[in-house]
Amino acid sequence: MKLTERQQRIISALYHQADLSYREIGRQLGYQEYTVRREAERLGSEGIIRRQAFIDVYRLGYVQYELYLTLGAQGPKSIDKFLTFLLDSPRVAWIGQFSGPFQYVITICCVNPYELQEFINQLGKTAGVALIDRQMSIRLSYTEFPLRSFMNDTPGPKRLSFGIPGKESIDLIDHRILYALSRYGELSNSELAYKLKIPISTCHLRIKRLESRGIIAGYTYVIDFSKIGLQAFTLLLKTRSHSFQLTSKLLSYCDQQKDFAFLSESIGAYDYKVGIHLLEPTKIVESAQRVSDLISEELVSCTCLTAFDYLKVNRYPFDKLN
Repeated sequence: MKLTERQQRIISALYHQADLSYREIGRQLGYQEYTVRREAERLGSEGIIRRQAFIDVYRLGYVQYELYLTLGAQGPKSIDKFLTFLLDSPRVAWIGQFSGPFQYVITICCVNPYELQEFINQLGKTAGVALIDRQMSIRLSYTEFPLRSFMNDTPGPKRLSFGIPGKESIDLIDHRILYALSRYGELSNSELAYKLKIPISTCHLRIKRLESRGIIAGYTYVIDFSKIGLQAFTLLLKTRSHSFQLTSKLLSYCDQQKDFAFLSESIGAYDYKVGIHLLEPTKIVESAQRVSDLISEELVSCTCLTAFDYLKVNRYPFDKLN
């Protein structure tokens, strides 16, 4: 879909500001409320945007593990079985499909390594696919930057981050709210309360508490970037050292770049992942070179993956209260 200039401005303003009303977004951009509503509803109906709470599961004691997978030759049925297992798994928060050294990158939420081992065993037994290569990293933090690819004059929403470890506890009502917000983010608080069969006042109070405790770190839109003309890439960086100074340097740099989407810090196969969304895909060579030059003294390798699709984005995938 080729976006109009108005749609570009609206989608850029909505991203990371999904908690604001259409009236407030309209005030920022100089549009009428009904104009923003109409465009947002159209983008939603065409599967381009989907509202979702930005939930920090680290506050609840979880850690995210990233698996980088390359499959052997597989038939369509085996691939379907493999993907169905991942899509249905209550531990899998994110699935990316790529070309490059790895075909899939998967984010798994676990409390401890034993849960990860259990997941890997289930993956082998249930999915039944042959793996040529498998590498793993433990994600320390993740920062997502505002969408700035289209318009320079669009008000800049804040960046969103997760990865602060904690031992916050939630009960069944909190769990049901988080579960619903990660799947039915387009619902208002009153609609959400009706769906969950709890009083509106209870729903509103619980959400405010989850926000104040940092479990809900913000509200954003999951965007199908391929439908709006953006090609997504991921740079996998391996470095000689892993320091606060290096992370701060990368974070500051990425935050200033128009086309940079996220920075993920990890320990394991790779130390950093940099997401880049480009209107002109050929510019990935230049973008990768600039990142390499920035940390040249510490850089061991820079591997580029081209994204075909983000098959699953669910920041609270759990179907049961742990």
